[in-house]
Amino acid sequence: MITGMDMSADLERGYVDLRVTELVPAAGHWLQQQAPEATNAILERFVRSLA
Repeated sequence: MITGMDMSADLERGYVDLRVTELVPAAGHWLQQQAPEATNAILERFVRSLA
């Protein structure tokens, strides 16, 4: 991440069917190792939204 820069500001422009973007504070590239509970919660919400 670049301090002061919102890397997800124009993210939707690059994808046809982007459904979820979430920022997990204090986590970086290895999100699933750094914040496993948050990662699982985000994935669960996404999967349930498909039903």
